[in-house]
Amino acid sequence: MIWLIIVVMKKCQHPIQILVFAGNSYAIFATILSAMLSPILNGQLQGPLANPLALISIIVTNIIWVLLIGVLAIPFIKKRTLTEM
Repeated sequence: MIWLIIVVMKKCQHPIQILVFAGNSYAIFATILSAMLSPILNGQLQGPLANPLALISIIVTNIIWVLLIGVLAIPFIKKRTLTEM
């Protein structure tokens, strides 16, 4: 929801591309954080790096969500642009 609000408020020209980049960045950050914290907290590597299918699943899931948010953002951006003219 926050990503949608930010993209609409900034009136981004290409919301889908921006959100796909943001979603992939989030997936990579979460994977790195999991790789650093799981050995400290559990004593062994767990999470997406321990299971390659989980890594693919995280990336694909984020892409699907941000594509949906990007498609939802387009009408709001157009409406906001038209009302400000």
